[in-house]
Amino acid sequence: LLESDVLQNDFDIQIILNNERGRRSISDNNINTTTVFFMPHCPQLLYHNVLVTNWTNLDRISIIGNSLSGYCDRIIGGVSSSIELLASQQHMNEEPLQYSSSDMSESGFENAFNDLSWTTI
Repeated sequence: LLESDVLQNDFDIQIILNNERGRRSISDNNINTTTVFFMPHCPQLLYHNVLVTNWTNLDRISIIGNSLSGYCDRIIGGVSSSIELLASQQHMNEEPLQYSSSDMSESGFENAFNDLSWTTI
């Protein structure tokens, strides 16, 4: 797998080989590192699992994925009930990731990444 070789060797990125269902604990990692969770289009339960598993280390994670504040808005509206998402919302820094609409419209995936964000807590 050429992609994984490049990520591991050139960028020192660890590839997870088994599906941990969002329960990757970063507690054993170097205290001076940040772990990036790449999670576009993941269900809310996976975000919940990441937050619960790393609750004491939230300041050391970043998430590239769906808008967590969007999930919080839907929770408040009664669609779901993730206390962890709501509790972490006051500490979130979420930046929407921009893309060229002309590039997306040519590909036919205009809405595929419509709420993609970089979130730190």
